[in-house]
Amino acid sequence: MLLGLAARAQAADSPNACAAAYEKAQERRLDGDLLGARERLLECAAPGCAAFIQRDCARWLGEVETALPTVVVLARDVDGHDLTTVTVGSDGVPLAAELDARPITLNPGKHRLTFESAGLSSAPVDVLLVQGQKNRVVEVVLSAPAARAKTSPAAFPRATSVAGALTLAGLLTFGSFAVAGERAESTDRQLPCAVTRTCSDAQLAGARRDYLLADVALTVGVVSAAATAYLWSRHSNRTASARREMSFAAGHSPEAVFATFATSY
Repeated sequence: MLLGLAARAQAADSPNACAAAYEKAQERRLDGDLLGARERLLECAAPGCAAFIQRDCARWLGEVETALPTVVVLARDVDGHDLTTVTVGSDGVPLAAELDARPITLNPGKHRLTFESAGLSSAPVDVLLVQGQKNRVVEVVLSAPAARAKTSPAAFPRATSVAGALTLAGLLTFGSFAVAGERAESTDRQLPCAVTRTCSDAQLAGARRDYLLADVALTVGVVSAAATAYLWSRHSNRTASARREMSFAAGHSPEAVFATFATSY
């Protein structure tokens, strides 16, 4: 305290400086900035100022010192060992380069305390300090950062590409199924013997071939759709207990060819 007064006595070596510090101290105090008020009060309480200014500033300085809250920061590792090589900050402003169990003075109000130590980490701590609260203990545990699991960055994109290719293949085969089925139906209708149902095997060979192609395309489409659904569900973020339902329907009639695929979670 004496050293602080001596340093500020040299700074406040004029009546104007003393008067300015006298006024600023009161303004800072009213604004709730007790730390700032203390700095100005140390200046105007110095011996170089007028007697009445020294007297008022010294009295106010005592009141501000009483009102200023303090915290005592303690840090330990996960094994319970005390740590001292810890840097402490408050709201982005450094407070201490190491811990020595001495109180740290802060303004009343809410503060976010941060802690840094080589190779260790801790979440910030929010504290609400009441005016006049002294030596509030804030204790933190610093631990080594959790190791992140190594993942292949290409794993998911590769699966996505495969699923996309299978989706395209499924669409193409379903399209082939529809075209072949429609062509087979058209061939049946164009045969003169179709009305009397007297067509020979040779006459029906073309239609049967188209029906076979339609069945093959339908089978390939079903397999592609099922594989696509599996790949997408495997890489989804849903939990294992999520319900999954999948349905497929396909067929043809003289009027239309249809195929539907649906999946739900």
